[in-house]
Amino acid sequence: IFDRDGIELAVTVDMPSVIADPALISDPLGTAQVLAPLVGGGVAELAERLDQPGSRFTYVARYVDVAVAEQVRAALEEHQIDGIYFEMEPYRVYPAGDLAAQLLGFVQQDDQNGLEGLEAHYNSLLTGTPGTQVLERDPDGRPIPLGELLIEPAVPGFDLRTTIDREIQFVAQKAAAEAVVDTGAQSATIVVLDPATGQILAMATAPTFNPNDRSSIDPAEVRNRAVTDVYEPGSTLKVVTV
Repeated sequence: IFDRDGIELAVTVDMPSVIADPALISDPLGTAQVLAPLVGGGVAELAERLDQPGSRFTYVARYVDVAVAEQVRAALEEHQIDGIYFEMEPYRVYPAGDLAAQLLGFVQQDDQNGLEGLEAHYNSLLTGTPGTQVLERDPDGRPIPLGELLIEPAVPGFDLRTTIDREIQFVAQKAAAEAVVDTGAQSATIVVLDPATGQILAMATAPTFNPNDRSSIDPAEVRNRAVTDVYEPGSTLKVVTV
């Protein structure tokens, strides 16, 4: 998703995830003791997920930094641990942080489906069609040379260019945030229009949130009050009469 000048407001990137084949893990506790300090989480919880000989798949950690992935790779080589692999997965990123957060919305990272805002409204256009790959592996999980290999390429989704001007949006958000502080209001909303075309140049709501980190946000902050809230226009409507 771009602003009117083609600057990225939301983009999907590939990030490494660490996965495991529990059937190939000979020492679940020892493996967990090596990996947990690197990827985060508890040793006991990770060891429990790795100690499932009848299972062939579990996540060790999803969407880790490239630097962390390299540390894990080095630890696997140092301790000669088998059954741990890496897989690149799509991850939605919002480069400008909280800029136009309520307008853009966000996705469910597991399946990339839009949950709020433009991400939800244009989900079918932005998503595209997933691809598939079928291949034969040996009992150790390695691809068999000249084995069956069927690939159906993915079809990318469409890009979305908005009428939002990133600089005007930034100024509007700053003004809305200052208004909340100065007046003690619960929220503030600013919409900036081009009077010649009606295009929306900015749509700001305060308080706002960072869609890159939704672990502790208030659900009320997600609502785009400019298009969801009903209020009495009061004296501002007099100009329409004039």
